[in-house]
Amino acid sequence: MRSVLLWLFLAFAAPCLLAQRMPETSHAQQAQFSFATDREDLISLKGKWRFQPGDESAYASPTFDDSHWPLLDSNRPWSEQGYKGMSGLAWYRFRVTLPAGSEPLALDIPTTGTCYQVFADGVLLTTVGRMPPHSAAYRTIPTVVPLLNTQRNQPQTVTIALRVWHNPIWAKYSGGGPHGEAQFGDASRLKALVTGNMSGRAWHHAAAANLALIYLVAAMVSLALYSLRRSEHEYLLFAIVALCSSIGDFCGFYEFTFTSYLHVLEGTSGLVGTLGTITILFFYRALLRGRANALFWAAVTADCLGYLTMWLLFKGHLNTAQTTTSDVLLQLPGFFWILLLLLKRFRQKVTDAKLLIFPLVITTITTSLYAADNVLNTLNLASLPFSLDLIQSPVAISYSDLSELLFLLAMLAILVNRFARTSREQDRAASEFEAARSLQHVLIPDELPTIPGLSIATAYHPAQEVGGDFFQVIPLPGGETLIVIGDVSGKGLKAAMNVSVIVGALRTLAEITTSPALILAGLNRRLQSRDAGFTTCIVLRFAADNTLTLSNAGHLAPYVNGRELETEANLPLGLLESCCYQEQSIPLNPGDHLTMLTDGIPEATRRIAKKDELFGFTRTQEIAHQTAASIAQAALSFGQTDDITVLTIDLLPRTLSFDSQPLSTAA
Repeated sequence: MRSVLLWLFLAFAAPCLLAQRMPETSHAQQAQFSFATDREDLISLKGKWRFQPGDESAYASPTFDDSHWPLLDSNRPWSEQGYKGMSGLAWYRFRVTLPAGSEPLALDIPTTGTCYQVFADGVLLTTVGRMPPHSAAYRTIPTVVPLLNTQRNQPQTVTIALRVWHNPIWAKYSGGGPHGEAQFGDASRLKALVTGNMSGRAWHHAAAANLALIYLVAAMVSLALYSLRRSEHEYLLFAIVALCSSIGDFCGFYEFTFTSYLHVLEGTSGLVGTLGTITILFFYRALLRGRANALFWAAVTADCLGYLTMWLLFKGHLNTAQTTTSDVLLQLPGFFWILLLLLKRFRQKVTDAKLLIFPLVITTITTSLYAADNVLNTLNLASLPFSLDLIQSPVAISYSDLSELLFLLAMLAILVNRFARTSREQDRAASEFEAARSLQHVLIPDELPTIPGLSIATAYHPAQEVGGDFFQVIPLPGGETLIVIGDVSGKGLKAAMNVSVIVGALRTLAEITTSPALILAGLNRRLQSRDAGFTTCIVLRFAADNTLTLSNAGHLAPYVNGRELETEANLPLGLLESCCYQEQSIPLNPGDHLTMLTDGIPEATRRIAKKDELFGFTRTQEIAHQTAASIAQAALSFGQTDDITVLTIDLLPRTLSFDSQPLSTAA
């Protein structure tokens, strides 16, 4: 009974064993495909192809004997079939039998690493990529290769030879040779099939193209905002970041959709990527008012080195594992600088930081996962235990794509909100400035009153739209005249508003007393209740008999006939509530020339040989006898840094009368 069962087992098993063994022994069948007998429009070339490492021109010849070559599966790279890590040149050979007739036939060669040439009976049909001695890294896609269209009176056997070059940089983690199933048949059918597959591949990678388009729109929006706010550079910086991201995503889409020269494509992608990562550091610095400390510049340097490592990879000085690991490490300084800045502003309750914190955390997590997965794959270690793709078909959407989109939307929301906020602030500031300028025009009139015995001229040039300098000429009963000049600490709107308070208080005090010391004391008390800083001021009272009585609160002393007048030293207004101010009287004569000015004259500054030079008190005294307009113009030409106010008084005989003198102001 056991003998019968044994014979039955052998009877059934022998044909199966023979069928499995025949492809290894009958080499002629395993390297030959027939289109003459398999009358389909398309036939698969999946099977066994002859394979031989090395390079000889005779390998393309149809008469070459390849029977001693080993057989490899035609749809798998050679690294999976005993040639792991092999790079350089190798050949595949197989034969196809063409039917009689003249119909156009073609081959469909799948994605092949890295570049290749196709020969038919020793005739070169096509070259995909760049072969030695001028080899270059390409990423190929399935390609239709038409055969020579000749009249065939009977079935004809053609020897197909593939000369393949595999990039040494990729050999350690990606095998050379075909990565898919080749086909053979009707040329028009193959072209339609490959075109359809290309459309499917483009659709599969459409997420990258869509992101590129969204980034491009974001760049245009940011540029439009920058055109309206030229002083806010964060809009321009983000436009550069978005444009670089758009170009990078488009390069990624093109790389996986078309046969591409990777040195150019990845070189371009790497360049714009480096520019984008550097620019985003400056963007965060502008947006969140970050400091350019040592870590910041270390991050900028690391980004530049990241681009250098890519070219070292292309030149063969680094392998892929070293380059991938270096890229991850070189991104750490920038990551930590941004994270520390964002956390600092988040604790300070900055609105932009609040909006950014969640998208940045999500982006950081996904970027870290992709970096870890890339390093593990490059080092041929185990991959992550979960997929990083959210959807794989029909459109591949990864968690990285979603985090990028979330980050981009958050940035656009921040920029638009920032633009609206700054627009409101600028409109309010413009309204306040206009109100201050209108008020200042009222407080500093275009014309001075006519004062018998005095010829008064002024020059007033604020450093900004409105200024902190002020002067007043107030006629008093009995032929006396009160003249006041002062300088409020600071510049701009706040200083102008403080000027309005001082001038209002001055006019009120002038109705109560004509004593310069008492007027200064009253102004000092008025300023104690305001956070107005300090104010320098000098008050002069001209009597009908040309006697000058003055009191000085920390202001520049006046000049009489070009010589500085010594005055009592008193504190500026607003510093000490109980401060007492001293008066002094000086007799003047007709023909005397009195000059009063603010510190915008001696503090005018010019830059020579990378050093700042002040106009100074020596130059000021040298021109103190000139007219108000001439003194002001000298300081303006030297280099204005502060409000400039000059007031000159010429004493004239009382028998003469004079018309109002025009006020010289800035153009």
